[in-house]
Amino acid sequence: GEACSLTDEVNFKGLWSTTMGEETAYLVDAIVAVMCFACSIIYQGILGDVFSPILNSTGLKVLSKGRTSTILAITVAILFPLSLIQNLSALAFTSTLGFAAVAYTVFF
Repeated sequence: GEACSLTDEVNFKGLWSTTMGEETAYLVDAIVAVMCFACSIIYQGILGDVFSPILNSTGLKVLSKGRTSTILAITVAILFPLSLIQNLSALAFTSTLGFAAVAYTVFF
């Protein structure tokens, strides 16, 4: 933005270092890490809320014990392996799929 162009910086950490001092520049990385962690916890909760009733209706005994076991199973079986992928280009089709789902929701 404008602040970066005024200070000739290209990222938030550089902008923070220039304006607030280099000794506290680690705060930018810490805030981003905390935000990412909090978002992943919130999304896991949403997945647990959505998939618990679905799994209960299928009659799966292991996963129908409750929300916590559903969240744990989704995390171990789906989210953790996805977080280990080095190249995310294989997931490009999911963006199109997600956009189509949102467009379907908006129009119908």
